Amino acid sequence: TVRRLLRGQGHGPRIQRVRRKNRPVKPRFFERANPNELWQTDIMTFMLKGQFRIYMIGFMDDHSRLIVGWGLYRFQTAANVQEVFRSAIEKHGLPKEVLSDNGRQYYSWRGRSQFTEMLTKLGIRHIRSRPYHPQTCGKIESFWRNLYQECLSTVPLATFEEAQGKIGEYVEFYNFKRPHQGINNLMPSDRFYRVDGQVKQIIEANTAAVEEQKVPAPEYRPPTYLVGNIGGRELRLVAKEAEVSLSSLAPEKVEV
Repeated sequence: TVRRLLRGQGHGPRIQRVRRKNRPVKPRFFERANPNELWQTDIMTFMLKGQFRIYMIGFMDDHSRLIVGWGLYRFQTAANVQEVFRSAIEKHGLPKEVLSDNGRQYYSWRGRSQFTEMLTKLGIRHIRSRPYHPQTCGKIESFWRNLYQECLSTVPLATFEEAQGKIGEYVEFYNFKRPHQGINNLMPSDRFYRVDGQVKQIIEANTAAVEEQKVPAPEYRPPTYLVGNIGGRELRLVAKEAEVSLSSLAPEKVEV
């Protein structure tokens, strides 16, 4: 009643506009131009049988999204991080920079951590993200989400060895068979090994050939192709209406 009488006399409530002092920060996207220019690293944890906690350490190439190294451990220690990193550089070479968060395995507030000293000796620059800002390492954070949704949450894991096997199968699938939307639906391995241009050409050629045939023949079989890069030289193998089999041969001269 009081509110109604005051509004009738022109004394309604005043609307105060509050100005936001801090505007939301626009997200900034970055991507290195070539493989092995920047690796992102992070640690993920999950429960095994709801009782035992497991830690997964991962390293991802920023340009191609390829998982260059990973390891499953019962403890998240600096020694385990260095072990995974050494294994990754043995397979894929040295990166120029490594991006990590401020976890105690990567960075020490007093002095220098073991991981930082290791990178300094190898001539690698260590970049740290802003505290409490996981978006900086968003690429590998996205991989953790996909790993949980497509593997860990669908397959019940009972033992540590079983978890290692299932995660290993998923990493192989992610690197070599799973299209990635962030890199134009290419596989991470295509971009890392610099065969993405060849793959695009083959896909466009096959798409054009299929579109020309309005009604595909019932016996139509899609061609099998194999692309690669050996010693800086392009390798391309396309088989139509044939089978391609690979076998392990002795290290002798083989002519193709």
